[in-house]
Amino acid sequence: MKILVIGLGSMGKRRLRCLKYIEENDNSKFELFGYDKSIVRVNESESLFNIKKYDNYEDYFKNNIDLIIISTPPQYHEFYIFDSIKRNIKFFVEASVFNNNTSLVENKLFQNNVIGMPSSTLYFHPAIRKISEIINSGKLGKISNIFYHSGQYLPDWHSYEHVKDYYVSNKDTGGAREIVPFELTWLVKIFGFPIYVSGNYKKTIEIEGAEMIDDTYNLVLDYDSFSINMTVDVVSRYATRNLTINGSLFQLTWSWDTNNILIKSNSNDPEIETINIETMIPSDGYNKNITEYMYVDEIREFINYNTDYKNDIVNNFYLDNNTIEILNNLEEAYDNKKYVKFVNIGILIHIRLESTRLKEKHIIKVKDKYLLEYQILRIKNQIDKLENINPKIILNVSDISRDKYCDILYEICKKHNIHLFFGNNNSIPMRILECSDYYGLTHIVSVDGDDILVSGEQIINICHNLYNNPNLEYIYSKDLPLGMNITGFSYQVLKKSLKNSNEHNDTGWGYIFDNVKKTVLNINIKVDNYDKIRLTLDYEIDLHLFQNIL
Repeated sequence: MKILVIGLGSMGKRRLRCLKYIEENDNSKFELFGYDKSIVRVNESESLFNIKKYDNYEDYFKNNIDLIIISTPPQYHEFYIFDSIKRNIKFFVEASVFNNNTSLVENKLFQNNVIGMPSSTLYFHPAIRKISEIINSGKLGKISNIFYHSGQYLPDWHSYEHVKDYYVSNKDTGGAREIVPFELTWLVKIFGFPIYVSGNYKKTIEIEGAEMIDDTYNLVLDYDSFSINMTVDVVSRYATRNLTINGSLFQLTWSWDTNNILIKSNSNDPEIETINIETMIPSDGYNKNITEYMYVDEIREFINYNTDYKNDIVNNFYLDNNTIEILNNLEEAYDNKKYVKFVNIGILIHIRLESTRLKEKHIIKVKDKYLLEYQILRIKNQIDKLENINPKIILNVSDISRDKYCDILYEICKKHNIHLFFGNNNSIPMRILECSDYYGLTHIVSVDGDDILVSGEQIINICHNLYNNPNLEYIYSKDLPLGMNITGFSYQVLKKSLKNSNEHNDTGWGYIFDNVKKTVLNINIKVDNYDKIRLTLDYEIDLHLFQNIL
C-alpha cells in the first residue's frame, strides 16, 4: 500500500510513526512517501522513517498513491482535500477550525465516490471509549450535567519552535480555538448535538508571540434535559483534562492524569467502582498523558475503511462540519450576547426494497422516472422555498439492500443531489438513530418511502416548527389521507424512546413514542372522507392508482 503524508511537522511525523507501528504489529506492508515545502523536514523524515521523496509535488502521483494523509497547518487543508478528491484518492485530514466549504467537500465526496476521513483523535482514547460504553449502557441513570476542562500551556506545544512561528499564534487558527472542535468531536459522538449554544471567549494573559489570539473558550451546550459546561484554554501551566458526569444514580469522574475512571455515589462508600485503563507510552517530547494508542487506532481505522457507503466510520465531514459550527455559534452568541440555536434537520425517506407484497416497488418506473424519484422531487420542490433552514434529504435504506441495489440507489441520489445511508435491517427507528448519528442530526422529519404523494407543504410546516421551537419532542400532521401525513421529532427524544422500549421493528414502530409529549400540526385543510382515501404503495392496486395519477 502506497501512502503519501503531506506536511512533515510534528503531526506528519507522528502519523509516520503510527504507520511504522501498524506495519510492524499488524502484518502490513507500506511504501511511505513524504511531502513538505520545507526540505529540512523532508530530509529529517527521510532519515527517521525511510520515506521516499521528490522535488516536485506532481511526481509523487506517478507512483499510483493509494492513500493520502494531510497533516499540514489548518489553513492549507482545503487545497489538499480538493486535490485528493480530484485525483480520486482516499484521504485522511487532521482536525481543523474551518468549514467555509465543507458542504462542497461533502458533495464532491459523494458525487465522486471518494472516501475522506477527518481526524477525531480523542474518541480513540481508551478512557473515552470506555466512558462512551458506560453512558450508552445507562448505568449512571438520567444525565443532569457534564463539566469538562481541557487546559494546556501554549508554549509547551512545540518545544522546538516559538509560538509566533506556527499556526497557533494566528487569530483564526489559535491554539484554544482549534482545540474546541477537537474536544467537541468526541463529546458529540457520545451525547449528540445540543439545541442551544452560549458562552464566551477571551484573551486572559499575555503569551509572547500569541498576542492576537483568544486563549480561553467557555461553552454552555444546552440539550434541554441536560447541559455540558466546557472550558478550553491554553493558559493552564499544567496540562489538564478533567471530566465529571452527574447522573441520577452515579457520578463518573475521569482525569487523564490517572489511568482510572471512577464511578461514585452519595452513599457512605462513595467510590463504587474503579476502572483501570491501559495506555501506551507517549513518544519522546510529548506530555506523559498523550497515549499513542489513540493516534495508532485512528490511522488503523482510516486504513481499514474501504467499503463504499459504509456508514459506521467514527468521524466524517458532516459531523466535523457540525462541531466547527458549534464553535462559530459560540462566537456569535458571545459577540451578540444571546443564545444561538443549533438545529440540523434531516428529512429521512425510509425504504426497504425486499417487500414480499410488491417487490422493488420504489424503483418501479412510471414514464421516465422511478416512483422514488417522484417523491424526492415533490419534497425538493417544497423545501426549496425554505429560508434560513437547509435540511438534508437522506434516503434511509435497510442494509440488506446494499449489495443488490446500491448502484441504482446511488445514481438516483447523485442525480437529485441527496444523501444515501444504509443501516439496521430490522428496525426503522434504530436505522433513524444510526443515520442521525452519522449526519449529526438534532431533529428528524420522517417520511415513509411508500408515501409517493406525501404532503410537501406539511414537511415545510414541520421543518419550520422544529427550527423555531427546537425543544419540541414530537410533532405530527393528521386528518390528511393515508400516505400524506408527516411526523417530526428530536434526536434526543428518539434516543430516549429507544432506550425505554424493549423491542422495535419495522411494523408500527411509532409506539415507541407513546409516552412522549406530542404536538399536533394545525394544517387548516378540510378533506372530506379523508379516512377513506388510500395513497400509500403496498399492493398492486396501489401501484395502478399511482400510475394513473402520475
